[in-house]
Amino acid sequence: GELTERGISLLTTLGGYYRQSYAAAGLLPEKGCPEAGTVAAWADNVVRRVPLSAQALLDGMFPGCGLQTGFAPQDKGPDPLFNPVEVGLCKLSVPKASAAILKAARGSLDQAARSERASLKAMQDILQVRSGTRCVNDAPSCGIEDFGNVLEGGKTGVTIEGGLKSATTVGENFLLQYIQGFPEKDVAWGDAATPETLSPLLGPRNLYLRLSRQPPYIAARNGSPLARALLAALRWMMFPRQAMQARHRARHRAPAASPRSWAAIRIWRRSPACSACSGRCRISRTSSRWAAPWPSSA
Repeated sequence: GELTERGISLLTTLGGYYRQSYAAAGLLPEKGCPEAGTVAAWADNVVRRVPLSAQALLDGMFPGCGLQTGFAPQDKGPDPLFNPVEVGLCKLSVPKASAAILKAARGSLDQAARSERASLKAMQDILQVRSGTRCVNDAPSCGIEDFGNVLEGGKTGVTIEGGLKSATTVGENFLLQYIQGFPEKDVAWGDAATPETLSPLLGPRNLYLRLSRQPPYIAARNGSPLARALLAALRWMMFPRQAMQARHRARHRAPAASPRSWAAIRIWRRSPACSACSGRCRISRTSSRWAAPWPSSA
């Protein structure tokens, strides 16, 4: 999909809300442009709409300031900062990931899906389409409320296939129709054109994302590089003197790295054996490990 003009407008408005929220918290001035070097934006490069979305947010937060969103070259493959499992930076065990998902589902994906049966039934009433694949209890055909759910392992992890994933796609399409401002008759064929009727249809999507992305084992391996980069930036802000010393030492320890691409900040980790993909990192004045290089647009 592409970012529409309405999407840009909504994201710009959202950026203005973030500016007000951060200003109220004392993190940003209420008006004007930020001081040079105090604000930076870096977006995933996986699809074109993501950097454009980030730029719209940035323009909404700092209108007229000319700040630019950075992102990795799109012809170089996925950015490891946002896609560490996909590029092999963080390894994910299929058996462990599967066990983590089943634990979150309390042992059964189909049983977990039953908690959203009313929403799935409402979605089926709109779709009015039946299928003969992945039906629970091997029924010859079924609606989306009776689609089965299975785990499938691959090179980049584990996915949940079946009813919840299908309902996620349907719910997101209905949501996009509503956000884009389609006429009511064109939002879910006129059957979910208000927040009151649309919101329940997003329950299966929320469950799907909670099961597939939020189990700690999976979340740690997908989010640790980005979390470490954020911690490095916070370390730089909170302890600038130590940060400058850290950067100076990092320059000498890793001469092959461009000084511009290094924000090598020492951060404390709970265990010396904690890997870059474990997710167990926090800021401390006492430091024992180095954060990863900060990505650069250079």
